[in-house]
Amino acid sequence: MKNRTSQRKIPSRNKNERIPMIFIINGRVKFNEYEGTLESVNAPQNMQPLAAAACRLLSIFVRNNEMLIKRQQLLEEVWEERGLKGTNSNLNNYISLLRRHLAQLGETELIITYPRQGFKFVAKKVSRHATAEPEKEQNIMEEIVVPTQPPGQALPRGRGSGKLFSAWRQLQRWNK
Repeated sequence: MKNRTSQRKIPSRNKNERIPMIFIINGRVKFNEYEGTLESVNAPQNMQPLAAAACRLLSIFVRNNEMLIKRQQLLEEVWEERGLKGTNSNLNNYISLLRRHLAQLGETELIITYPRQGFKFVAKKVSRHATAEPEKEQNIMEEIVVPTQPPGQALPRGRGSGKLFSAWRQLQRWNK
């Protein structure tokens, strides 16, 4: 089998350029690109949040399944395009983190290392599902839950924090 090397520019994770997707990997693992989470299709209560860099890496991998992606290209796409300094050590650490997350969900050996070249994601099947536009989801969440905070206190921030996220997860369960 011939190695295919990625020569095209991998799409960036800029929300203005593309709609975030939900990917089902081998029918077992659900990767929500917008939320930055991994979960088992059969046990969604075991959701695993990903670090931003790990999320960008996995996004590149699932969009380029079965393609060898050069180390330098990953460093540019995940770190340098965002004004950050990426190193081979950073890349190796996040690859290791992704492997651990995927192994906890029953998927091992999905990321193959090609020494001094790059990595290849080798899922048997990756299916894509578009998520609703993030702005519309935000409006829905605001209509359902109106958080009450004393004046002068900030609302919780960050992925997975606060009442808005809980309401959104509940809405997702009702829509299934």
